[in-house]
Amino acid sequence: MKCSEFKKIVSNAEHLIDASFSINVHPLDLSVGDLVQSLRFDSPFEYRRRLRSEFLEKVDLCDDFELLDLLGLHDPSNLLPWLIVSHIMMIGGSGSDLPSKLYALNENEKVRKLALSVIIINSRIDVIESDDREALRQYFIWSQLEEKDIDPYQKSSLLDKDLLQAVLDQKTLYTWITSNLSLMIDKGGFDPGKHVDFFEEIFREADFVQKELVDLLAKAVKKDTAVFYGMRNVRLSIDPFTKETMYSRWLKDAAKFMALGFIYCQYVSNVDPSQEFENKLRVFPELYKFDQSHGGFSFETSS
Repeated sequence: MKCSEFKKIVSNAEHLIDASFSINVHPLDLSVGDLVQSLRFDSPFEYRRRLRSEFLEKVDLCDDFELLDLLGLHDPSNLLPWLIVSHIMMIGGSGSDLPSKLYALNENEKVRKLALSVIIINSRIDVIESDDREALRQYFIWSQLEEKDIDPYQKSSLLDKDLLQAVLDQKTLYTWITSNLSLMIDKGGFDPGKHVDFFEEIFREADFVQKELVDLLAKAVKKDTAVFYGMRNVRLSIDPFTKETMYSRWLKDAAKFMALGFIYCQYVSNVDPSQEFENKLRVFPELYKFDQSHGGFSFETSS
């Protein structure tokens, strides 16, 4: 079927089982991150069941590049573009040459967005050229690296201020980002001591101090105790007044303080001790010794 024939069917909503159905946004109007997050939980079958079988038969006869042409059609329901994009994601895995074909096209921003999303979802970092810093940054933020993937990041010093700022801009430090940063520290591709401000900021902005984050911060401090002293500068409201008036804030900051205390005892107290901080460690458990909301954490330092 020619594209013009598809256009007529789609514009008249003849492809839909329910003509009133629509999706609010076109997939390629989303950012790479939002598109990846949406498609990780999507399946083409969710869209197929809303399309007429005779229309699907015609779509199924199209090759990959004909499908790309159909993405350019105006579908008021946005159902066809979501079907096509989710289908492309599903078939772009290991052994497929589709990611490299899309990446090579690089015709416009939307095609590039689609290519990067296919690459990220299918873990095809092998397709990205070593000098494509923006694509590698997007991959770092939206996909979990394996040891075999870190070579381009080490060779081109990609863990620079731009990438770290992009991480901070996400507002949510996803578990795969902490995993990627930890891997780079382990493999010597990231010097935490040169980025103390970054670790201070993620510690300050963290709503919940989860194990993955504590592990990352501990690794950074183990490499350079300056990271600990940067995090120590973050103001934590762990006083009795805050506990009485803003309990949720106190509870969050108390968890941060305990994490900081754990890291200090493990990696700082023996090599770069702080008497001032050790005094706080002694006072905090004593102050709240009858309060179990802080988990009953106790601190043991070298002194």
